[in-house]
Amino acid sequence: MSEENYGIHILDNRDPENPIAVNFIPIPGNKDLIVKGDYLLTDRYYDLLVIDIQEPRQPKLLSRNQEVFPVTIKNNDGEALLEFNYEEVTEKVDCQSFLFSNQTFFFDDNDVLIAPATVPTSFAGSKSADCARAGSLSRI
Repeated sequence: MSEENYGIHILDNRDPENPIAVNFIPIPGNKDLIVKGDYLLTDRYYDLLVIDIQEPRQPKLLSRNQEVFPVTIKNNDGEALLEFNYEEVTEKVDCQSFLFSNQTFFFDDNDVLIAPATVPTSFAGSKSADCARAGSLSRI
């Protein structure tokens, strides 16, 4: 589980009702993550990290690919922006109402609703039982 801009929490979630904290990997500037087998791929500001998590209590950095995400956001003074503050706003809606019936909704990696017209054709999503939803637009 990513703690955005701070690092990755490794949890034993075999019992989802009682997850157990196993480890924390400090990774300043992280946002996205993907786990594939024994490998964790995550970002660190503009870099892509590959971490072996076969032994979750002793993760090993396998590689750091620099400037994989080269988009630099700058302020009016030309200074690179390295950190963001996000505000989470939650609004409950009835997914069964006539406004939402037979529709698919797309969410970005921050779980923010996005317009269907902006979704790439290669987007692979899934549906959940409560509402029609489609996967992630993670940059990794």
